[in-house]
Amino acid sequence: MLDGEDRWRTALDAAGMGVWDWDVVAGRIYYSRIWKEMRGFGDGEDGPAVGQWRDWVHPDDHAVVDKLIVDHLAGLTPHYEFEHRIKCKDGRYKWVIARGMACERDEDGRPLRIVGTNLDIDVAKRAAILARRHGKLLEAIAACNLAIARRKSIDELSSDICRILVERGEIDMAWVGRPSPDGRLIEPITSFSRDPEAHDIKHFVIMTSAEHPFGRGPTGTAYRGPGAVWIDDVVTDASTAVWHDRAANSGLKGAAAIPIYQKGRIVNVLTLYTDEPAFFDETTKTLLQDMGAQFGLALDALEAERAATRFRNSLRLSEWRARAIFERAPLGIALVDSVTGLFLDANAKFQEILDRDLAALQRLSWQDITPLAELEKCIEGVTPFLNGEVPSYSCEKGYLRPDGSVVPTSLTATRFDTPDGENPRHLVMIEDITERIDLQQQLSQRQRLEALGQLTGGIAHDFNNLLTVIIGNSEALALELGEGDLGELAGLILSTGERAADLTGRLLTFARKQSLIPRAIKIGELIDGLLPLLRRAVPDGIELKLPARFSSRSVYADPAQLEMALLNLVLNARDALPDGGTIEISSENILVGNESGLIELQPGPYVVIALGDNGVGMGEETLEKAFDPFFTTKGPGQGSGLGLSMVYGFARQSGGHVELTSRPGEGTTVRLYLPATTDALPRTPSVHATADDRGTGEVVLIAEDDSMVRKFVSSQVDALGYRTIAVLDGHSALAVLGSDTPVDLLFTDIAMDGGMDGIELAHRARAIRPELPLLFTSGHAEEHLQRLAELGALLLRKPYRKKELAAHLRQALDGVR
Repeated sequence: MLDGEDRWRTALDAAGMGVWDWDVVAGRIYYSRIWKEMRGFGDGEDGPAVGQWRDWVHPDDHAVVDKLIVDHLAGLTPHYEFEHRIKCKDGRYKWVIARGMACERDEDGRPLRIVGTNLDIDVAKRAAILARRHGKLLEAIAACNLAIARRKSIDELSSDICRILVERGEIDMAWVGRPSPDGRLIEPITSFSRDPEAHDIKHFVIMTSAEHPFGRGPTGTAYRGPGAVWIDDVVTDASTAVWHDRAANSGLKGAAAIPIYQKGRIVNVLTLYTDEPAFFDETTKTLLQDMGAQFGLALDALEAERAATRFRNSLRLSEWRARAIFERAPLGIALVDSVTGLFLDANAKFQEILDRDLAALQRLSWQDITPLAELEKCIEGVTPFLNGEVPSYSCEKGYLRPDGSVVPTSLTATRFDTPDGENPRHLVMIEDITERIDLQQQLSQRQRLEALGQLTGGIAHDFNNLLTVIIGNSEALALELGEGDLGELAGLILSTGERAADLTGRLLTFARKQSLIPRAIKIGELIDGLLPLLRRAVPDGIELKLPARFSSRSVYADPAQLEMALLNLVLNARDALPDGGTIEISSENILVGNESGLIELQPGPYVVIALGDNGVGMGEETLEKAFDPFFTTKGPGQGSGLGLSMVYGFARQSGGHVELTSRPGEGTTVRLYLPATTDALPRTPSVHATADDRGTGEVVLIAEDDSMVRKFVSSQVDALGYRTIAVLDGHSALAVLGSDTPVDLLFTDIAMDGGMDGIELAHRARAIRPELPLLFTSGHAEEHLQRLAELGALLLRKPYRKKELAAHLRQALDGVR
């Protein structure tokens, strides 16, 4: 059984959080399994020692991590929380949200114990970084195009492009080279770097011939043409072998070389380096190659000494290419007047996201289509950018569409001046993040319910042990006391215990640990058989509508649990129709694919059973908690709050899912997804009690780790005519079996402490006594049914009555499989 701290750690594991726990005094640190998986450690491996922690933080994050942790350890903050990069075992870095606190301190305030969590946000963070990178690069290329359009000299233009790409485009080093007079070397025209001393290109020797090792790198290869060269990591790429040591020392990894054409001939090469490997994705490559083409056009225009005809043609071509980039960009892009806030231009993607054409946008300012609820906060955040205090602005904000709906976007805005002296322009880039928000909400809801399920299952397991003792003893008392007042009280205890067992079964269903007996079910046949009960469950003022035919597919589920789920849903719908109305049940066949957006379901065929009503409906706050156990909107004593949570647990345990949609005053629809027919699992045999279910002195070895349950079971088995040997764990049971002590039956709980569960005990017992009969007991054994069938064993579900215990003992000894 788990104590409170273990359950806390288990719940955090279920939510995908890695946990660490540092005992400062003892100098020991515990890492959870999820934490180790996140960092690439095996479960049996030790994580980093305390003194090594800082070595596993990305060097660029040391300053902020050091400050926040030092402030917290000094007692200046109640806890700490920040995003940073951590190193994995294989040397890669990933982004996490780190949270922690000193949960114990000595009298002087010095930490004694520090506990923290890591949440893996690497995929989402890198996606955001990629979106920002594209935005920055678009901004840089727009500025490069402006520099190209100004038609400076070749050297000045090369210098401007290198500087802009480094300052605005997240490039660490850029340089332009051209062949030497003898054609043997590629010599730098200009270069720009974030760290000029570490990245001095003047000391590089780059040959034009592929025969020489110094000519096989990205620059020499691009010079020989015909296209650009992209290298993920110059430290490991075979073509850059002669520069591996220097690249490793400089910190440069990603590389790109773009040939610059003039009159169809390569005359220059633009070479770029980044400190991040695999930096150049397909979008980045396309943008840079288009800019390289623009660069070449500028060289053509300059060579003609700005002849009027050549200049006009080149300018038209430059504008066309800029417009093509503008229109074909994967992001929504718009130009906004910095003074009036009016939209001046917008590409097709921007118009699509806002559902407004260009003519409609040009009559509006950005304030006009910002939701009133966001406007004040948006103005406050963007004011430093509008005042020219910062060069760019990023945020997540909503835009109003014509139908009144709000589309969420990720926005980046940059400012640039116009050459004609008009108002400065703002280049605004947006991305529709509706799908990302939906997926994040689905994931968050799933993690919350998974954590609740873990907690609920553990509590229900403990209740089953208690109820086994309560029901068994109250049953014995009721028989002993007869029909008097005390006998009636004992009977009341017994019936109350059985009601509690029913509630525990519902909790186990929510936790997906209820024992199911699934089989192929025709939906139409099941509902036809259930229909009389459903009709009796709704009053005359409510119409129950069903289609002429239901889905022709069979689903794979436990029919009794499915009937209970449908009845619960009908009763909920009935209670939502106090003034009468309609309840409609329907079904449809669907095929779930990898791109369906239903992250809860594996791809494959499903049947969806939909139950809708036109009742009072639910608001967003109620919807968010609808599946939580014990949550109910009904009055005291009118509902347990386990109906929808039972439906949710049954659907998830059956390999399906439940969707709930509702709006106040419009009604509610529940969609229950169940997988189409698959091969059925072996069933646990049913056992029926008879009048002859008593022992004749056989010896029953009882393995049960709960002392109260062990004492109760021993007395019950003794009373049934058997002799008992009761032990507290599997190791003690094996010691008995390894001796000369006669044993006729092993009766064991499945879940036991002591490092050995009941099934492992059974396998090891059979190795000692191959023909030993087995009887298992558990409150939830769904995941073990296959293994029980392989052992040929019976299962007695907790809590149980004396006659059920007697029947299972007798039939296990008599060889029922």
